[in-house]
Amino acid sequence: MDDRIKSAFEKAMERAGQMQEVPAWELARADNLPKGRMMAVRFLNGQDFDLAADLGRQDRSLRPYLAEGARETFLLHIGLPADDEGREANRRAMNGLVATAADKGALAEALGELEYLFDYYGKVLDSTYQRLKANFSQRAAGAKRKAESRPGMTIDVARQPAFLEEWSRTRAQLTAQFEEKLNEVKQAIREIG
Repeated sequence: MDDRIKSAFEKAMERAGQMQEVPAWELARADNLPKGRMMAVRFLNGQDFDLAADLGRQDRSLRPYLAEGARETFLLHIGLPADDEGREANRRAMNGLVATAADKGALAEALGELEYLFDYYGKVLDSTYQRLKANFSQRAAGAKRKAESRPGMTIDVARQPAFLEEWSRTRAQLTAQFEEKLNEVKQAIREIG
């Protein structure tokens, strides 16, 4: 039994000896990406954290890895805004991207594209909602007239289950289309570095 354990140990040691050595830059990257992510989270959560200054205090050779980790976190926090809170979260993440950017000009162009996409998404969502509501109002006109002939009865189309179901399905389809474009812009930002 000791021979089997010994030979298994010897085989493991042989395999370990055959493994290639990991370059120092890969180790530095693996060590510093998580640190960059943590810096990004601090920036997103704290109003008084100066990310650019903190990056500037780091070892020059580690800054690209820290910035890469931070950028990934910022990109994960950018999404199609559903409300003012979502718009504020996007703004904060985009400010973080600016603080970590090597090519601020190219990044400004990509962020402008993001702003346009968010604005267009909001307009399309609003107009689609209004059209859908108008269509449901027309379909429910007969029932609405009947209900309104009774004092104190009104029908709010926007609260009807059929409307809410249709709106949810329509919104999901629109969001999926805009998510594709959002992912393209995020990939472009990754490539800017």
